[in-house]
Amino acid sequence: MPNPPPQSAMPQTPQQARAGIGTDAGSLSRDVRALNASLLVITQKIKYLVRNEKILGRNLIVLNKRLRDMQTQVASAQSQGVSQETMQLIQELTKQVTALNSSLLETQTKLEEVQQLSAKQEELKEMKYIIDNLNPMKFVTLDQVKQLIQEQMKK
Repeated sequence: MPNPPPQSAMPQTPQQARAGIGTDAGSLSRDVRALNASLLVITQKIKYLVRNEKILGRNLIVLNKRLRDMQTQVASAQSQGVSQETMQLIQELTKQVTALNSSLLETQTKLEEVQQLSAKQEELKEMKYIIDNLNPMKFVTLDQVKQLIQEQMKK
């Protein structure tokens, strides 16, 4: 007996043809539902974005109003002047700064005087060199020379 032909080569019955179409329609239906769900998610996200944009817009308006209020307060405070307590505090601080400044100047001048009066490191090295080379222990005083001369004359 010969082998029967494969199923794909056999003619389809009307029920089988409808079942194939149904399978394509089922996958198409699933794709449409998935796209619909994605659209719903995107729609919700857009709604949240719009809502957040409105909230941010309101916050921006409130902050701009506060900024204008603060600017007007600063401008009115400047036009009205500074309070007496603040002026007294500023004057006291100015006096303290002036006193500290004069004290600093005095200290600087004293420091400069000390620097001028003291020997520099190079000068000290030079003096040490001279003293080491001359060896003052070998020198005699004038009185010692007179005494030596008198002793020599007596002999």
